Amino acid sequence: MAWKEFVCGKRDRKDVQEFSLNLMDNIFLLHDDLLHHTYKHGGYQAFTINDPKRRHIHKASVRDRLVHHAVYRLLYPFFDKTFIADSYSCRLDKGTHKAINRFRQFAYEVSKNNTKTCWVLKCDIRKFFASIDHEVLLNILKEYITDQDIIWLLENIIESFSVTSPQPPLVRGNLKSRFIGEEQCNFLTTLNKVKQKEYVDSEFPLSKGGLRGMLKVGFSHPLCLPLGEGENFKSPPFKGGVGVVLREVTVGLPLGNLTSQLFANIYMNEFDQWVKHWLQIKYYIRYSDDFIFLSRDKNELVDIIFYIRRFLNQELKLKLHPDKIFLKTIASGVDFLGWINFPDYRLLRTKTKRRMFLKIREKHDNFKKGLISEETFNQCLQSYFGMLKHCSGYDMVKKIEDSIN
Repeated sequence: MAWKEFVCGKRDRKDVQEFSLNLMDNIFLLHDDLLHHTYKHGGYQAFTINDPKRRHIHKASVRDRLVHHAVYRLLYPFFDKTFIADSYSCRLDKGTHKAINRFRQFAYEVSKNNTKTCWVLKCDIRKFFASIDHEVLLNILKEYITDQDIIWLLENIIESFSVTSPQPPLVRGNLKSRFIGEEQCNFLTTLNKVKQKEYVDSEFPLSKGGLRGMLKVGFSHPLCLPLGEGENFKSPPFKGGVGVVLREVTVGLPLGNLTSQLFANIYMNEFDQWVKHWLQIKYYIRYSDDFIFLSRDKNELVDIIFYIRRFLNQELKLKLHPDKIFLKTIASGVDFLGWINFPDYRLLRTKTKRRMFLKIREKHDNFKKGLISEETFNQCLQSYFGMLKHCSGYDMVKKIEDSIN
């Protein structure tokens, strides 16, 4: 079954044809290696794509990708049941269009059918796939999976791709809590409404990139310092010194592995559950490393940034992208999943429109020169027309039709 799923649409590729020449022998050898724990994941073929963002893709061998499909078929049905309903990336019966429709539904509910102001906090994780910590991921998987044979195989796949990354030092000592405990969190929740808001409003106005400035403050601000055992606690040094343990960890999942999509959702499910059960936020949507919160209370969204940043950094070893944190009203237009979303309609991004018209013009020129067939050109057009049905794109459809006629 895994082979049938894997080979669909790939039969004309050279590496797949070579593997298919001795298909049964290759499958039996792979089965024997897995059974006796002699299987070792191979290397990757690296290449770059620009669509439109520059991304580094790593392609595994056919043998290894077959293993990925087998693992995915086994794990996905189980883990999918553990995910929250409003996680939309790389899941059956989900996707970008359903995420956007859910966003519109939430906006209507929060704004009371556009009679109240709806604020939206949008965040993005910096270098998400390249920052996933292998040790953290494996610990999460071990909480769900007790079969050591499966854990061995998953570790083999995860450790097949890694980047050594230095991490902040750990401090030796008997501290009750290196970071803010429950009582201090309750205290800060109250304090935030007065002191932190006053500090952020004065030092980092929202109109001047205040949210990014707030993130840069981090734990160095008096309200954000790590707390320990009374007055004897000292902030940990960051460049060696007595009592400091420097460590290196392996991080990163390859863009190109089917299993990477599932592992990423399992990893971020920890954050999803924390948002739902600790922050107790109802209006929350996540697509991969992009996530949004909706609320009528602007200050509530400003306050939770600190806790989001702390959880991601301490529990998942991830960092918010300082240049991709936005707090806007839905009436001013929110850029989410490729669309600019307004209360009653959505538009394409300006960059997407330019790229679309450029590609149509190139395809049309190639068609007139006889480089592509009429069928190929029409397929290109219909794909864009289908995309424009999901937004207020009637004027753009007319413009495209006029340009090719």
